[in-house]
Amino acid sequence: MKKVFVNALLIAGVSTTANAHEVWINSGSFELNSDQQTVYSLDVARSADAFIAEANHNVKYLNVVSPIGKALKLNAVFSGTNKEVFEQDFSENGTYLFRSPMTQVFLTFYRDLSGKKHKVNLPKSRYNELPDNVKVEKTVEKQMITETYISYNGFSEPNVLQQDGITLTSSTHPNMFSVGDKISFTATFQNQPLINAEFTIKSMNSIYNSEFEQIEILTDANGQVEFTPTNTGRYVIAVEHGIELNNDKNADQRSIELFRSFDVVQ
Repeated sequence: MKKVFVNALLIAGVSTTANAHEVWINSGSFELNSDQQTVYSLDVARSADAFIAEANHNVKYLNVVSPIGKALKLNAVFSGTNKEVFEQDFSENGTYLFRSPMTQVFLTFYRDLSGKKHKVNLPKSRYNELPDNVKVEKTVEKQMITETYISYNGFSEPNVLQQDGITLTSSTHPNMFSVGDKISFTATFQNQPLINAEFTIKSMNSIYNSEFEQIEILTDANGQVEFTPTNTGRYVIAVEHGIELNNDKNADQRSIELFRSFDVVQ
């Protein structure tokens, strides 16, 4: 069995991100080369299994930054039950950034009279809608953003959007990850390194190899993690930063999450 080896601390136990549905952007390839075709499609969806569309995340548009730094909004051309489809005209050569707007959901976890666990989409301000005599455990506000890079007819310096949420940079160009290369990711939030943030790394290889390991690691004091892929294929990274809330009317905790999809080549 081939595995992804990690040069970092494995998380003991199960993280919130590991159990959640990842939100991802998928394309036929993250490195496009053509002398004639310029328009290519991208899918956006969420799922427990990487890149198997289970639910439409309903972002409606993507923020796009072209290789020369031009920013625009790309609207969905199709919105179905399981996914949204976007079409981008890659009229400039180089690397494009695609980043979704931030979406928000409130999850309340409670137990019924028999002790069975439940999860519903409700903020604290709507506890009156819960069944009678339940024991509420916590309410979490989830703020989610998904992003990816796609290079067309060559590579350029990747752009970084300093907006809401987590910012993720890598030691290697995001469209030039290769098997056997040590890859370092740095996560920041509000211009500060994210210490002990949870990274979960999933691969499309799990579809073909049920024993493929899901990787769960923590960022160090510099907000960094490192891993060395030993398998080609498509990956999605989930980065989660948790914040305890005091006297908030809607939630007890806030989970700020960023998802990044990319390819690893030979």
